[in-house]
Formats: sequence, C-alpha cells, structure tokens
Amino acid sequence: MYKDLLAIEEKRRTCRRYSSKRVEESDLLKILDAGRLAPSALNLQPTRLKIINKDEDLELVKEFCTFGYDEKIANIASECSSDKIHNIYYYGAKTVIMVCYDKDVAWVNPTNNKSSGEIDSIIFATYMMLEAASIDVASSFISYFDKVKAKEVFNIPDNLEIVCLLYLGYSDEKEDKPKKVRKELKEIIF
Repeated sequence: MYKDLLAIEEKRRTCRRYSSKRVEESDLLKILDAGRLAPSALNLQPTRLKIINKDEDLELVKEFCTFGYDEKIANIASECSSDKIHNIYYYGAKTVIMVCYDKDVAWVNPTNNKSSGEIDSIIFATYMMLEAASIDVASSFISYFDKVKAKEVFNIPDNLEIVCLLYLGYSDEKEDKPKKVRKELKEIIF
C-alpha cells in the first residue's frame, strides 16, 4: 500500500538512538530497492553500496566516526558516546550502509569537469531514507566521518568514492521529538 509522500517526508526524522533489534532482511531489501529506483545523470547508475551489519564490522565504524572531544558538538548530539576525550558519532544502528559512487561510471559535466556521482548517490540515499520511513525503519544520514580512514578500514577500491553513511534500525529514542521546524516557502523562493 502506497502512503502519501508528503506524510512520509513529514514523518521521517534523524534517529540518534537505535534499539538492538536488527533490520529485517525483507525491510532492508525494500530499502535497497527504493534506492535502486533513484534517478542518476544519464541513467549511468554509479552508486555502489557496502552493507555493514555484522557486529565486528559495526565496531569498526566507530574507528572513522570518532573525533577529538568538542563540548559544543557533544551538547548538540548528546546521544553520541563521549569519554571527554572523543566524540563518537555512532548511535548503535545495527545496519550501516556506506554509500559510494564509481568514479569510472559517473557522468562528468564537460562544462565544469564535475562528477555527478556525489549528487546521484545522495539522491539514492534519500530514496532509501524515505522508503525506510514508510516502513517504520529509522535512519540517520551521516556525512561527518573520516572518509580516508573508512576506505582503509573496509578496503574500499580506489575507483569508489565514499559519499555518506546511512544508519538504519529501529528507534530507541525515549521521548517524542518536537514537530519539525521548516522555513516558509517565502523564505526559500527568491
């Protein structure tokens, strides 16, 4: 059954505390398939995914999502683990999707020499997040991590460029989040 897209977009929130329950395989396949349907420049489909859902691999995610302690950032995201030496931007999700693109496949704009791969992959990730929300799977879009270290830890081939991480799971947040505050259209349109 299809839900109203605006209702799904309104429902979708960043989750910063996940339960220990793993994403059902059937739900994960729906989420991945939604991403596969995303548009890409010239339909070249350069997005590639690394699915991280084994406990030992999830522990490795912390290696490239850990930074020097910053009290200001720790206060913004209190759900991050912190030992007053490090901020760890991993919220306990039992599935992490590393979203990449193949530099050899992505279209390159001849007027500015920019690859479409990053934009194509962000659209892919957005489709996955919206599908996740439609089936009550929580998500977090993560762009703040050490991509060089992530590449080393998971031995990502040189032709693949990491764009983001998508944390997936079931929310374990205890309180209701306030209603989304968004700018009015008149503030956006010029």
